[in-house]
Amino acid sequence: MKMALAGILACFCIAFASSPVNGNPTQSSNPISSWNEVVLAIAEDEDGFLTLKGLRTATMMHIAIHDAIAAIDGSYAPYIYGEHIDDADPIVAATQAAFTVATDQYPAHYDQLASLKDQWLSATAEGHEKEAGILVGKESAAAILKNRVGDGWDTAAE
Repeated sequence: MKMALAGILACFCIAFASSPVNGNPTQSSNPISSWNEVVLAIAEDEDGFLTLKGLRTATMMHIAIHDAIAAIDGSYAPYIYGEHIDDADPIVAATQAAFTVATDQYPAHYDQLASLKDQWLSATAEGHEKEAGILVGKESAAAILKNRVGDGWDTAAE
């Protein structure tokens, strides 16, 4: 049941977050939309979604973002990462979570993804909140990536 709800939530997030601002996919007004657009474009270029790797990556990315923000906000139940961090920047945490998942799944696109990460992180001043946001983003991403190791997504169907 938990997996089915997560899948429905992920599909909703992907559909909602992929709406470009003013029809221009390069001018997203928030980091979640930006990451969604970039990851789905990479996935489409790689295999046209034939292997579902792109959708799996986007879903894991959105779960990592959710859990990072839930760890800071405390208003939402986590999916996997259950820590609580009081003083982390949520934009930084979401950005780092997205970057960590995306580069794990698409390492050949590291430079492109790092550029997007730097774009969003540059808006936040250096300091404890930024460092804490980076940490919670990395940890939430690591939790979902660890959970999905060996899940058989890339095995032949019966």
